[in-house]
Amino acid sequence: MIAGILLAAGLARRMGRQKLLLSLEGKPVVRWAVERLLPHVEDLVVVTGHDDSTVRHALSGLAVRFAVNPRPEAGQASSIAVGVEALRPRTRAVLVALGDQPKTPDPVVPALLSAFARSGKPIVVSIFRCRPTWTRPKTTRSFMYNDETCVTRFGRSRSSWRPPTM
Repeated sequence: MIAGILLAAGLARRMGRQKLLLSLEGKPVVRWAVERLLPHVEDLVVVTGHDDSTVRHALSGLAVRFAVNPRPEAGQASSIAVGVEALRPRTRAVLVALGDQPKTPDPVVPALLSAFARSGKPIVVSIFRCRPTWTRPKTTRSFMYNDETCVTRFGRSRSSWRPPTM
């Protein structure tokens, strides 16, 4: 089974209010993000934080499960760990996504899942303009990119690229 973990435990420090709950075209931002993932995964775990009840309300009626991160201030890695703990035993792969990305283009998730199936690599990362689309990797072993023309900013091909040590 391929599962999803949607990170929705952010503290909203920079914005001053929970951006996941802002309305975008009549729906909360987090609901858009969940609806983009649901068709592509068999199980979706939404990791919430201090705004658990309001996020749950924003996602009412959707086929998702919730896991609460008791310490979201510890960062995204702590939310990923909470999500992983909530995965069902038969999960063979997981797609991690952010709750504040409501308009992920339709081809992105299927392309990632396809790259995962073809690659045999333990981790597949989306890229945009030859850069990974995450902000700061925490711990990873290897990556597979599906953009054959991209050379990383470190001047090496994707096959030899490793994330910088944080």
